[in-house]
Amino acid sequence: MEYYLSNPPCLSVPVSDADKLLGCSNLLCMKLYLYLLRAGKSVTQERAAQDLEVSPAELKKAAKELKSMGLMSTAGKGKLPPEQKIPEYEKNYIVKRSQEDPAFQGILAQAEAILAHTLSSPETNILFGIYDHLGLPADVIFLLLTACTEEIQEKYGPGRLPTMRQIEQQAYIWAREEIMTHDLAEAYLSRRRERKDIHNQIKRIMGIWDRAFTKTEINYLNDWLDKGFGIDAIAIAFDRTVTQTNGMKWPYMNRIVQNWHEKGLHTPEEIEAGDKPMGKPAPKSPPARTVSPVQGGEKERLMKLLEDI
Repeated sequence: MEYYLSNPPCLSVPVSDADKLLGCSNLLCMKLYLYLLRAGKSVTQERAAQDLEVSPAELKKAAKELKSMGLMSTAGKGKLPPEQKIPEYEKNYIVKRSQEDPAFQGILAQAEAILAHTLSSPETNILFGIYDHLGLPADVIFLLLTACTEEIQEKYGPGRLPTMRQIEQQAYIWAREEIMTHDLAEAYLSRRRERKDIHNQIKRIMGIWDRAFTKTEINYLNDWLDKGFGIDAIAIAFDRTVTQTNGMKWPYMNRIVQNWHEKGLHTPEEIEAGDKPMGKPAPKSPPARTVSPVQGGEKERLMKLLEDI
């Protein structure tokens, strides 16, 4: 028995590519290859998953195998650019996926429980996009929802809840950081808690009790911490800033820290040994008092007094 295509072939597949595909055990690899060949151009991940009716995880696995065989490439480094937006999905498609995909069913239920209301169509579209477009797994999204809620309540008080837009913004950060497993998410949240604790310690050193750090101040702090400066070194920079300027001036303090970094001084010991603080300029001596010359009758009177003595 012979097999042949019903219609005349119009696509060309290199023999070497065909041999690699025939040796691949993942049938979705062949399907994805033909899909891209048929499209004749680059296709977004969410579009391919939607057209092929597979989950993002399945698509990523097939794409990874195609790349390992040298049959596929992706633009850039695979990280999502910040200007990308969650696509608008057809409502019926989301309904179908929510009925057929147990993982998304769980995500939807968890989100509605945390946000304490039934999600609107736009909110459901964003949530589905986080799962489908960004590719965050269900257990990672659970942690994301909890982390966003804790952050909003810590910032604005108990009872406050995040908006879906705020959750989306955090989801993009996680996607760009490639936080795609439960362990990576736990590690990321642990680092973030440690960094926040350091911020609070520095705030006490600076005598800030009645407000949170501004975004600009946090950027300064994170830059110094990322460069390897600890709390004690930052405390020295703060002390020198206040001593030299009689106040807290962030740009001045930043120049101190950046100067240390350029010199390779990061620990208190290195700083004290390699960068002695400049003392305040010595106060000027008061001008010497001059004695005006004795004139006229005053001179004769003094001479007479001396003779009498």
